[in-house]
Parts: sequence; structure tokens; C-alpha cells
Amino acid sequence: MSARRALIRSRRPGLIRSAILGQMSSPALDAMAETKGCSVAAVTTVVASSRNPVRSPLSPRSQLQQRAGVRRWPQAGHGNLVVEVSEAPGVRALPGARFEARRLAELVPDLTLLAGARATRDAILGALPEHGIAHFACHAVTDPRSPSLNRLLLHDHVSAPLTAIELSALNVPQGRLAYLSACETARSNEPLADEAVHIAAAFQLVGYRHVIGTLWPVSDSSAGRIADDFYTGLAPSFDPEDAARILHHAVHDLRRDAPDEPSRWAAHIHLGR
Repeated sequence: MSARRALIRSRRPGLIRSAILGQMSSPALDAMAETKGCSVAAVTTVVASSRNPVRSPLSPRSQLQQRAGVRRWPQAGHGNLVVEVSEAPGVRALPGARFEARRLAELVPDLTLLAGARATRDAILGALPEHGIAHFACHAVTDPRSPSLNRLLLHDHVSAPLTAIELSALNVPQGRLAYLSACETARSNEPLADEAVHIAAAFQLVGYRHVIGTLWPVSDSSAGRIADDFYTGLAPSFDPEDAARILHHAVHDLRRDAPDEPSRWAAHIHLGR
């Protein structure tokens, strides 16, 4: 099968945006294509940012809202939301998520924390439109048969899962950054190769200009370190417009520890405009 690839050089030096269409649209292949044949210097200095075609089955939004049976929520505010679910029913604990949330409380201004039993689907759906920046430290699950049911595992995920369809019913036109510190939140599946259907794309669809997700499972420690380095880099101005470059530096710092083990440091990607 043929595939089409477009590289768009940003106005910002060193930033390359990529859009891949067709059966080769897997973000993992996207990441490899960015670095294949490049020198080590290029790999460490060129910042890659993916621009996904968020289309059906996650759109049009009205169709998804009808399927989801949920109401439209009000427009976004400018606060910062951190969701921490280190212990959820039926899945292993994530002690690093708790430490991650504590660290963010030191770095992130005007913070609202929803943790433990307070981190429910309805609480999150109600809080997201009031916060321009949202950070999730939790488990996530991908559904290869129905990607629109990919979900973040909150405290009540067994009875009330927060799926991509549920998220798509939101309207967050002032959304600035969604950071999804969970496994496989930017993973697509083969049957829908022409679409970017995953949780990260759902956040883009509802209005977040910048989304950080992962292509495969990540360790608790690696996820926490990249998040710490990212928000430390973001803290001086707290302007997500440079999120791609800040993430690049955070990933590069972790890469120095194990350059021959990309599974540890290459999962995190930036999706944005």
C-alpha cells in the first residue's frame, strides 16, 4: 500500500510539523521517519510536532454528541487542572502518579487537583471547560475493535468510563494544553489507518491547541520524569505555545540515560497546531 507524507516546516526554526496520510499513518512510523537517515545532531535538534487529521468517527461533533447522549458544556476558563488517579479499581497502582501530582502542585499556578475518589467522569467533564490546561496522571486503555471507546481510567471507570466519545461532546475553544501522562493515549489502530482516532485526538477535537500523548506503554518513572522536566521548562512563562520544543528537551534529557532504548524515552509526542 502506498502512503503519503507531508513535512511542513514551521515558522519557528528547528520545528518540523508532519502529517501522514494513508496506511503508514501510525505515529510510531512517523517518529521513525523523522529521524531515519538523519545525523545524531539532527535528531537532537530538530523538533517534531504531529498534526493529525481529526475526522470521523470522532466527528462531526454533533453526531458524536447524539451517540454519546451527553450535554454540551460551557466554554473554557484559564485555570489549570491536574487529575491524579494512582489507584483505580481493577488495575495496578501507579505510585508515580501521586508524586507527579505533588510535583506539579509546586510548579503549576492556579491549580485545581482532582485526585482519588474525586476524579470521576462527571467531575472531569464538568471541570475541563473551566481550565485551559489539563494534566492527567493515570492509566489509559485502548480498544482495538472500537477506538472511539478508548478511555482514561478514572476512579469510577468501571461504571462510568471516560471514553473518547464522551470527551468529544465537550466544547473547549480556549483549551491551551492537554498533557496525557498515561499509556498509549496517541496510539492509532490499523483498521482506521486513515484517521487519527485516539484519546489525544479527542482532546484536539474539542479545542486543545496542544496535546501531549504517548504511542505505547510507558513506565511510571519515565512518565514522571518527562512530566517534571516538561513543566519545569514551561514554568518560567507558562506559555504552552512552545510545548513541542519543551517536550523535545525533556525527552532528549531522558534519552541521554539510555540512548539505545527508545522504548523508554520515545513514546511521548506533541500534537498541535
